[in-house]
Order: sequence, then structure tokens, then C-alpha cells
Amino acid sequence: MRLLERDHETTQLESALEAARQRHGRVVLVHGPAGIGKSSLVRVFADTAAERDATVGIGYCDDLRAPRAFAPFRDMARGWGPLGKALQRGADRAEVLDALLDELDDPLRPVVVVLEDLQWADEATLDALQVVGRRISDLPVALIATYRDDEVVGAHPLQRVLGGLGGTPIERIPLRPLSREAVGALADRPVADVEDLYATTGGNPFYVHAVLAAPETAVPPTVRDAVLARVFTLPETTQRALDMLAVMPSGAERSLIDELADGG
Repeated sequence: MRLLERDHETTQLESALEAARQRHGRVVLVHGPAGIGKSSLVRVFADTAAERDATVGIGYCDDLRAPRAFAPFRDMARGWGPLGKALQRGADRAEVLDALLDELDDPLRPVVVVLEDLQWADEATLDALQVVGRRISDLPVALIATYRDDEVVGAHPLQRVLGGLGGTPIERIPLRPLSREAVGALADRPVADVEDLYATTGGNPFYVHAVLAAPETAVPPTVRDAVLARVFTLPETTQRALDMLAVMPSGAERSLIDELADGG
């Protein structure tokens, strides 16, 4: 799978893997809004790393009302030894963390750990991130974490953990929207012919692919569902404001918004 305009980011991930081979592990934070291509980037890299003899584990955090403890590590531990056994028998948190460190300290191969959607991480997973992160410089590990940075704001628990990793070797990879040239390449059209597509999607890869897959639909169902899912996480006052403003076919004067929306 070829990723457009992600060569520099791929090089950063490959550099982290080479450092892990020398037992100089790193934490790599891949962040950006929903649909920007975080998962695509890390999955392509993880496949390449596995082909180059690295041990690769991929796990996911889920937006659940009652999150599973160590959720992403449960995903990857199915093929691992000490960690899988500790989780299976319901060991306490300290024992699971010890098993995780033992699992990662591989004397023969570098280890790539991918934690997806850390904005939804449970407390135990955040503890694991902190424990591994503070020791990673002496481990053969490239720990790659993805998250939606527009959801990790203020007193978000992930923000607190990242703030506590000040002495950890961390690299940040902020993903940017695609350029008009890249959107034209995806659409197989000249750049001059994709201005409307670019304006509609903002260069967000998910939106671009969704619109191209359903050219006869003004708003593809996948885009509609993704947007509505995000809207439902907003405060109730914000949702009411969006309901009122959505009936306006174009922009509105600020004075009108102030009248309609609580707090303007």
C-alpha cells in the first residue's frame, strides 16, 4: 500500500525501529484529527517491520462506557507468552506490568508496539504507557501511539501521562491534510479539476476516499456517520447550537450566532 505525502513520517518511524535494534527505544506519538491517516501510516510501517524480523504487537483502545483494563495489550498478548498468561489468569496490575516489561525485553529482536486511539485509553493502559515509557531508553522497543489530538485537551488523562514522560525519548508526528496535488492523484484528475473535492474534504484522506467511493452522493454515509458520532460527544449546548445553525445554507453574522447560541 502506497501512502501519499507520508515519506518523512515513514522515515521517522523507521528511525525509531533502528534505534530499538540498538536497545535505545523510543516512544513515537502519531497524532491528528479523525480520518487523517494515522492508522494507515502505522499499519504499513508495522507490516514492513514484521517483514524485517521485528516482533510486532498491535492493540486498540475502544470508546466504551466500561473500558477493558489493558485493552490494547489484551489484543496483542494473544500471541505472546508471559503477558498473555498474566492477563488470562487475572493477575493484579503490578504483575501484568512486570510481565509486559519482560515481554518487551527481547534479547534477539526489536519489538514494535502499536497502541491505537489512546484518547480512549483505560487507566491501566495509561499506567502501562507511563511504566514502559520511563524505561524505554534501555529497551529494544519502538512504542508507537496514535491519538486524536483535538480530543486530548485540558485535563484529559492522556495529557497528564504525556506530561510525566519529560525525560523519555519521544518523537511526535503530527499528520497534516493532503495537498491538492495528492487529492488529484487519488482522484486521478488534474489538480485544476479537484478544487471542489479539496474544498469539501479539506484534504482529509478518509473524506477524500469516501467521496470518491460514492460520487453520486452529496454526503457519503460513512462520512455522515463519522461526523454524527463526533457531534454526539460534544456538550449538549454545543449540539443545540449546531442544530440551529445547520439550517442556514451559508455563513451567519456573528451577532445572529450570539442571539441563537447560548454563550455565543
